[in-house]
Amino acid sequence: MDDLIFGENFDGKNLDTLTPLTKKRFDYLCKRIKELDPYATI
Repeated sequence: MDDLIFGENFDGKNLDTLTPLTKKRFDYLCKRIKELDPYATI
């Protein structure tokens, strides 16, 4: 899940490796959350 939120290249310390959250990743993240918890409100 961290890869979806922060991007695949984020090392946890260097903010230059942080990838902006894209609509595609956001939609996938919402889909995964709803799969895990169908009653989740996003």
